[in-house]
Amino acid sequence: AISGGNSVRGALATVAGSLEGPSAAELSRVAADLELGASTADALREMRGRVRSERVDSLAAALLSQQVAGGDVAALMRRLAAAAAERDRVDDEARAATTQARFTGLLVVALPAGAALFAELLQPGFISRVLEEPASAAMLVAAAGLQLVGFAVIRRLGRPTE
Repeated sequence: AISGGNSVRGALATVAGSLEGPSAAELSRVAADLELGASTADALREMRGRVRSERVDSLAAALLSQQVAGGDVAALMRRLAAAAAERDRVDDEARAATTQARFTGLLVVALPAGAALFAELLQPGFISRVLEEPASAAMLVAAAGLQLVGFAVIRRLGRPTE
């Protein structure tokens, strides 16, 4: 709307009709505030208070600074959109990497149990003979505990932060 020649106020009113969902409702409310005589700064400040989003904060700050300082608002909006898209891409990559790390942690935890089952298949009674010895049983319990602690730490470290 700004590239089409509208002012910031006009663009905020025009854009609401071309969107759907919560964004349309929020910008319709901003447009209504502007029609009722609210200043652009007040309407954007109210929207920031209702939405509480970094992107809305960035949008409002960019629009207000451009309104005061002037300049190419359309180019600024394109850069803001490109930065938001890049942020989404990086977040997706981080989510994929942490998912992979959690899966790898699960595999590392499952390997000893799988090896024990494989040994039991190859030599029936292997696990019962190992458990008959008190020292072996104690080491297995300690190893299982450490595996569980390690798995919990991997899951915690591999969780993406918001």
